[in-house]
Amino acid sequence: MAVPGQSAGESRDTAAGTMEFPRHDGIGVEDQFGSSLNTRLRAGNIWRSASALLVFIMAGCGAQYRPVVNPVRPTGPSPAPTAYAVAITQPDGTEAGVATVLDFSGDTVLAQATIGNLPLDFTLDIAGATAYTIDRDGSLSDIPISTSLQTKNVLTSTLTANSVPINTTSGTGNLYVVDASSNQIDVLTGSPPGLKQALQLPVGLINMAGRSASSRFYAISQLVGTPGVASPCANPASVTTNGVASALETSTFSISATIPVGICPVYGLQSADGLRTFILNRGSGTVTVIDTQKNALDTQFNPSATFTLPAGPVYGELYDTTSQLVTANYDSNTISVIDVSTDTFDNDSPQFGTIHNVPVGNGPSSVTVLQDGSRAYVANSKDGTISIVNLSTYTVEKTIVLPVNQDGTTPHPRMVASSYNFPTGKIYVTSPDSENLVILRTDTDTVSTTLQLQGNLIDVRITRQNANASSQINNNSYSPGNGVPCTPGTVPTQLSTNPTACQLENPTP
Repeated sequence: MAVPGQSAGESRDTAAGTMEFPRHDGIGVEDQFGSSLNTRLRAGNIWRSASALLVFIMAGCGAQYRPVVNPVRPTGPSPAPTAYAVAITQPDGTEAGVATVLDFSGDTVLAQATIGNLPLDFTLDIAGATAYTIDRDGSLSDIPISTSLQTKNVLTSTLTANSVPINTTSGTGNLYVVDASSNQIDVLTGSPPGLKQALQLPVGLINMAGRSASSRFYAISQLVGTPGVASPCANPASVTTNGVASALETSTFSISATIPVGICPVYGLQSADGLRTFILNRGSGTVTVIDTQKNALDTQFNPSATFTLPAGPVYGELYDTTSQLVTANYDSNTISVIDVSTDTFDNDSPQFGTIHNVPVGNGPSSVTVLQDGSRAYVANSKDGTISIVNLSTYTVEKTIVLPVNQDGTTPHPRMVASSYNFPTGKIYVTSPDSENLVILRTDTDTVSTTLQLQGNLIDVRITRQNANASSQINNNSYSPGNGVPCTPGTVPTQLSTNPTACQLENPTP
């Protein structure tokens, strides 16, 4: 048997016998490679022996080091922040209201609890962790929002004697309650909230405007009517008196200025940066603009400091990303999209006050803007529809007719709220004459689910309107009455003797 590395004719004795080493093509292997392969084989044997010895020594010294490889796994998207929808209902034939917590992603009821008697409306704190309802029996309910909510978790505060709470606004560490019987703002703090201070305001006090963390809020007074008697602004066309907005300093709980606004002011809201406050005047068809920093009318864009709109602005929402104010104009069946942007020096921008008016359904009472800024959804309370408005073209893309009630009647939607989380958002619609919470999908703009809750719906709010944000943005309640539109079913029969009960308006087209 030939072994490489040995010349032909040579032989070597091995344990297997004698091996012959033939030549290759007549040339010795030594000649072919220029050196002796035998030397190489011997060197290789020495190396292998040394390696084996090294392994043996290492094994004898203990366990060998074996490198550990940890795979680099791709990082997935962060979990979506928890977002809930919170609905307040009034069961028929009872006084106690019901709070319902719903899962945003699955549209399922997570928890329910009995709350105070005859709830009128409610607000959420800045974190969306606690709801506060104002109740017509002169009490206030403190409701922790969680999946484990039970009636025993609801705390109740008794407001001042003979008080008639009609609206509430949450601030950082404080809660402000509008008492229509005495034209007072009750400042409450703690849990359950207790009275800290009461501030006397001008007659016709109806609501407040301000963001939760703001250092300055504005109390809105209509300057008409008598405490304990329904406001003439229930019929705004009959009123000629202008209202006022009183600046409330949250650091001292004092009134620092009184600013004139329009006729029958009914609602107000403040920009996220706190630079501007907007008061909606239903009677004069205007929005009064206040420079919050200067605590005075903003006359930069025009001497009157007002936006002139179609008749009846009653509700608004701010889309902070592009600085757009969208108002629902109840008496003219329109919405208005208004540029309210400021420049780097906090002055009004050149575009400030640019207005686009869009015809919608009959009796728009509220509006909500998707947090991608693409569309606005409008609740038309008189015809039972939702108008979907494109905020780029300022046109109605679609009109959705809401499902009928259990008795076959048409619902009259009053409030609409949105929660946006790409790729699908949800729109929640409540009607005061319906037990149905109607939920729309924003990717298809169709009715996704209709949930029958316990009692007629008063309001619905979202703990995070933008699912990627750490707070909710709408902290002012929007109770019916005193010029704020009402629809059938808003005022229970138990309240027929309540002097602040709003007049029911004709729901027919």
